[in-house]
Amino acid sequence: MAEAFPVSGNIDPQSFPHLLVDLHRHGATGSLKVNGPVHPKALYFRGGRVLFGSSNDPKDQLGAILIESGRITRDQLDEVNAKVGPGNPLAKVLAESGFVNQRELGEAARMKVERILADVLAWDSGTFEFEDGVLPKGAIDLKLSTERLVLESIRRISDRNFVLRYLDGLDERLVATG
Repeated sequence: MAEAFPVSGNIDPQSFPHLLVDLHRHGATGSLKVNGPVHPKALYFRGGRVLFGSSNDPKDQLGAILIESGRITRDQLDEVNAKVGPGNPLAKVLAESGFVNQRELGEAARMKVERILADVLAWDSGTFEFEDGVLPKGAIDLKLSTERLVLESIRRISDRNFVLRYLDGLDERLVATG
C-alpha cells in the first residue's frame, strides 16, 4: 500500500473522514485504532474494506444491541453469557441458543460497526494509529459495503450541525477498488 496518509496522528474532524477515504482507496489492510474522549475503538480493514470493528463501550456490545433492538431479553443474554468462553464466542453461543438467527446476528454486527464509526467521526479530539498489515487473530469479514457503512454512520451522528460543518464539504467519493 502506498504511504499516502499518516499512520498516526491527532483527530481533526475536517481531515479524519479523508483518512477513511484514503484507507479505502488505497486498499489498506490493517487496524485503525482510535482513542478519543471516551472508550477506545478500532476498525479493521482488508483491501480497503471495513471487515469489522471493536469497542469496549458497553453500548457497542453485540448483546446490548440485540437487547435494544428487541431481539433478546436481558435474561436471555445472561443465560448465553454463562456459556461464553475460550473457543465459544458470544455470537456462536447466541446462534446455537436459538434466541437469534444468523441474519439477526449479522444485522447487529453491522449496527455495531456503524455505531463505532459514527462515534469516531463525531469525535473532535483524540488520536489514531493505523497498523499496516496488522489484523487480530481470527479476523472476521462481515461483508460490509464501506461506502454504505460510511453513509449510514454519518446518518447516526445526532449533531446535525457537526455533520454539516465537517462533512458537508467532503467531496471525496468512495469508489470500489479492484
